[in-house]
Amino acid sequence: MRRKSIAGGGALVAVLALVPFATAGGGRTVETHQFNAGGDTVTTSFAKCEDGSQVSGGGHSITPTASNDISTRIKALFPTGLKMLVSIDSLQPANHFATSYAICRKGHKLDTVSKVEPIDGSSDQWPSVTAKCPKGTSVTGGGGSLTGSHNDTFILESRPKGDRGWYLKTFVSLTHVGEQRAYAICDSDESNKYETAKKTSTAVDARRAQRGVVTQVTAEAKCPKGSATSGGGYAGPDDPNRAVIENRPKGKRIWLGRVRTYHPEEGFTSYARCLVG
Repeated sequence: MRRKSIAGGGALVAVLALVPFATAGGGRTVETHQFNAGGDTVTTSFAKCEDGSQVSGGGHSITPTASNDISTRIKALFPTGLKMLVSIDSLQPANHFATSYAICRKGHKLDTVSKVEPIDGSSDQWPSVTAKCPKGTSVTGGGGSLTGSHNDTFILESRPKGDRGWYLKTFVSLTHVGEQRAYAICDSDESNKYETAKKTSTAVDARRAQRGVVTQVTAEAKCPKGSATSGGGYAGPDDPNRAVIENRPKGKRIWLGRVRTYHPEEGFTSYARCLVG
């Protein structure tokens, strides 16, 4: 287990070339790593692909500690080399059991494109940025990272945008100034075809929502038969008082999203990026 805050910086647009896939094979595996997210701090961990594979996407899950627990936030979830790194910001003293996920693929060359933008909570508490794959390529998955210390800022949305983009939206505290970075993992093999599946769920309608009660909302985006998830993400309303406790692959074709919130009527959306052919 590693504990640290994510550091930012760098040029406005950076292209991080990853090691090409082995030419043989074409398999898809999901690697996981279990760890404890420390209380009242930022904890960083990662799931790692084997040599000869590359990360096409990834996610996380967090186990709440109580019925009213919405105290965990995602500060970073992005690919770096053979790893899918996640940073969890816990706002309560108790530790949380957590898992990081990496979808690993062989047989194709993937590159990662990133784009960084400044953030300043005094001027915009809901900033966004999109990393875009080059023309002729397709986005397989992605993520984002943020500078800042404990409870300064966290990810609200991390999802595909069109066929080539990965969109990141964050919440920033009024006193925080820093940077946010979006990452898009790009497949340059034009023979590989992708599409995006999504599912929006609500637990109850507005009339039945109970004020002050934490409710879990689950959304499962499902890829077509014969396809498989290469990555996924989530989106929800501009509400900082919620915790995305699951954003991960479920089996071969489903991307599972689960949020704990005081406002279950607002809806929560899960996105799956599907390799269909």
